Amino acid sequence: MLILRLISRGFCRLSTNIRSTELAQNEPRLLKVAIIGMPNAGKSTLINQLIESEVCPVSKRVHTTRQSQKVVYLRQNTQVVFIDTPGVVNKKEVKKFQFSDDFVTGPRAAIENADIIGVIHDISNRILRHKLDPRVVKVLNQFTNRDAILILNKVDTVKAKRSLLDAVRYLTKSTVGGEPIAMTHNKRPKQLKMEDILARAEARKSNLFTGSQEYSGKEDYRNIDENESDVEINGWAGFNDVFMISALTGDGVDLLKNYFVTNAKMAAWEFSEEILTDCPPMELALKILKSKLLEYLPEEIPYTVVPSLDFWDEDSDKLRVVFGVKCQNERFVKIVIGQGGHNINQITLQVEKSFTRIFQKVIDLHIKVTVAEKEKKL
Repeated sequence: MLILRLISRGFCRLSTNIRSTELAQNEPRLLKVAIIGMPNAGKSTLINQLIESEVCPVSKRVHTTRQSQKVVYLRQNTQVVFIDTPGVVNKKEVKKFQFSDDFVTGPRAAIENADIIGVIHDISNRILRHKLDPRVVKVLNQFTNRDAILILNKVDTVKAKRSLLDAVRYLTKSTVGGEPIAMTHNKRPKQLKMEDILARAEARKSNLFTGSQEYSGKEDYRNIDENESDVEINGWAGFNDVFMISALTGDGVDLLKNYFVTNAKMAAWEFSEEILTDCPPMELALKILKSKLLEYLPEEIPYTVVPSLDFWDEDSDKLRVVFGVKCQNERFVKIVIGQGGHNINQITLQVEKSFTRIFQKVIDLHIKVTVAEKEKKL
């Protein structure tokens, strides 16, 4: 079962005497975009902004997204499929957080099925602002046959705009779209207008990758940390365009959205008009609970608890859900519940809000916190 789109998109029917040129303009168009980057760079938040719906679970903690998820955006005859991916990790992190192989190979597998790679980079980190992580660069070097764009996120946290321009120069090796960036110490470079960026995208559309080979991920997983020291970490010269956005506030997202729509090529849609995401409702519900546990529980507690979906019942206007959260010991149960039930009440409230927005129903939600087989009543 897939999540259905709940907002009508208002598609128009074509008349039988429409001209051939108009008919061609209304042919279905499709673009698949893999969003990759380091953990907590804002990938899921960006996709939620792009589709104007909270479908990708988010939290302030790293590694909230642990599996790839496809999310669909529609505009008239164009479908853009965004692939949300886990943050790029290494073997040390795999062992620390007990990640599955799918977590490690997810970004690469997503790119195999994408037309464009969107690399999101956290510009708020002063130490790493001017450097792409070598693991990201390594992935990009494996897929030089794909168009790639650089998305600088959290620009609202940077007061000195000159810092943004310097970061672009380092991260792109002063090359964008195969052409050098004119950067001087005394003069700010000329900014491309929206229509210029979209015109460049339209001109390159015919060169987009159209392959569909499968990806096993085994070889990349075995060699995920090998030769990383050989990768130049400062930047990558293969980006076609650069965007500066704030995924949190939505600043700059409309231009990015228009860019993706412009890049779409004539092709059959991957999903029907009603589909919003390929993640089944119950699975998405459990992901949302996990994200709220990460958001509101302290230290390593959310990584030790085991959430479960114990009951699910829905009708046309109401959804009833019961979750279970198993803890390692009684002390952890008390922490999850919080003083006077503060933590669990806050988590329940936030999960209900998310469910209401996604499922568009009255939500009746309960969370039971237990240790071993002993149940703790709230």
